[in-house]
Amino acid sequence: DLKDPNTFVDFLVSTSKPTMRLSSSIYYPKYRFGAFGTLFPLNMANRACPEDYGVMGLRYGSKNLSLYANYL
Repeated sequence: DLKDPNTFVDFLVSTSKPTMRLSSSIYYPKYRFGAFGTLFPLNMANRACPEDYGVMGLRYGSKNLSLYANYL
C-alpha cells in the first residue's frame, strides 16, 4: 500500500564524503510481513565492514510482537 508510512524509498547523496545510499522498505499490514534494504552503490574506496556493502532484511509485526532479521 503506497499510503502506508512503512512503505518508502529514500535516496541520499553526499558530496563531502563521496557516498550514495538507496534505502527502501515495504510492509503489508494484512499479512504482517515486510522487507527492507539499504544499498551503497557508490561508497568509500576502502570498505571496512560488511555493512558498507548494504543490509537487507525481513520483518514480521503484530500488536504484541515485532521480529526482524538482517542479512549483510
